[in-house]
Amino acid sequence: MRDHHEVAHDAIVKFGARPMNDDAARALEDPEYRARMIEYGRQLASQLDPVWEREVLAHERVKAQLAPLPGGCAGAARSRRSGAGP
Repeated sequence: MRDHHEVAHDAIVKFGARPMNDDAARALEDPEYRARMIEYGRQLASQLDPVWEREVLAHERVKAQLAPLPGGCAGAARSRRSGAGP
């Protein structure tokens, strides 16, 4: 539950998931542990979000801009075989 601890904790409580062991049960009930994990997530996000933006999301945006046209390469081949198109 390190990533997005607050969301994970709230979902576990809401849906009644059971802890795997005694340590997990204690962590689930410990408000100080929860607060520290949430703060850890915020600090980690401040360091890693810019990397995620640069390394992942930027590439996803480029891929979306370069998305193939409907029909793709197969559509172009059919057009040439039928005499239509360039």
